[in-house]
Amino acid sequence: MSYKKLFMLFLVLLTASRLTGQMTSSDVGGINILIPSPISTLQEIGSENYSKLDLLVPSSNRLIAAFLEESAKQKVVNGDSYDLYTYSLVEVSRDLENTDYTEQAFNETRDQLKSTFGDILNSSFKQVQDEIDQKLKKLDMQSIKIGETRQLGILFSKSNAFSFGLIMAVQSGNETRYVVLGGILLQLKHRLVYAYLFTRYTNEESIKWIGTSCEAWADALLNANK
Repeated sequence: MSYKKLFMLFLVLLTASRLTGQMTSSDVGGINILIPSPISTLQEIGSENYSKLDLLVPSSNRLIAAFLEESAKQKVVNGDSYDLYTYSLVEVSRDLENTDYTEQAFNETRDQLKSTFGDILNSSFKQVQDEIDQKLKKLDMQSIKIGETRQLGILFSKSNAFSFGLIMAVQSGNETRYVVLGGILLQLKHRLVYAYLFTRYTNEESIKWIGTSCEAWADALLNANK
């Protein structure tokens, strides 16, 4: 690699680091994918702890990065019960992670999602919800349920990145809390990657924060993997 290319790579990594703090990486189908944290207050938990978050990841996907707040990270690492406020997960499809996913293929997927967004999201989310319910039953945690969801529509759409948002109700006993989710589909180095950012819903500012944070994170991911 030439000195100029090395210098440009250094600038990309430095810029992404300043924007989002911690950087990690993961092998996806033989390709090294760089993954910056979406916000500086979230820390990567380490691949040795990913199995402790199995409840949050569909079995059809593989977790390749998880960023949590420091207090939650320590509880997960120690195997203690934890409560998540703001966190992010990055995943790949087990069936597709070795697929050469071209920009054209991504654009076709993005256009299909844009035209049938609501139906696809409802179907996919129902499958995930049913799987989480089954996992909770096995863990004797039936008191926790995912309730009603509200779609926020498309947050942004650009070359090699597409994002959507929703609010979901999480019921635990007599308490119901609301979580805002921003989901991002990305084409990174010819690999399809899913990135998710979650935070508690308090008011409409939570929705604005998810939108701006997801777009900034998508830009950082794309820049880091040029």
